[in-house]
Amino acid sequence: GKMDMEAISSALPGSRYQKDIMEGVIYEMDDPRSNIFLLEDGTVKIHGLTSENEVDMAVGSFVNKLVSAGVEVGISGSSEILEVITSVDIGKLDSGKIYSEFSEDGIVYDPKSLPGFVLRIGNTGVTVLIFPEGKVISKGADNVMDAVSSLEMVKKRLE
Repeated sequence: GKMDMEAISSALPGSRYQKDIMEGVIYEMDDPRSNIFLLEDGTVKIHGLTSENEVDMAVGSFVNKLVSAGVEVGISGSSEILEVITSVDIGKLDSGKIYSEFSEDGIVYDPKSLPGFVLRIGNTGVTVLIFPEGKVISKGADNVMDAVSSLEMVKKRLE
């Protein structure tokens, strides 16, 4: 339900509330290392974790911190993965090779907006960013297997 962000930010040590930037409280958790965003509607979004077990640990720890700070908390629903972001460094790449390998797949390169290539993987919702310096980032997957397989596909085709 609707939550008072200013009151929560005041009660929860280490949290930040900057209404002009985001309609929610930002909390940096040390264990597991993550960023937690508590939105006005009570939704909690967590970034920076690497497993579902870490998500459960982070949510439990955050709820305990809220309760300890005197915030009334009722938990409903379950956690769901909205997006998995993975990356790998495969070493310096030739821009011409990147473009020629994926040109039929609709790869896009606009150096004015991004210093890398953008490749959308079919209708999966996964986007792979390929940078000539060798960094390859997969975003938009809703599970780890799809995120990792998109990176493996790009790496294999560029080898």
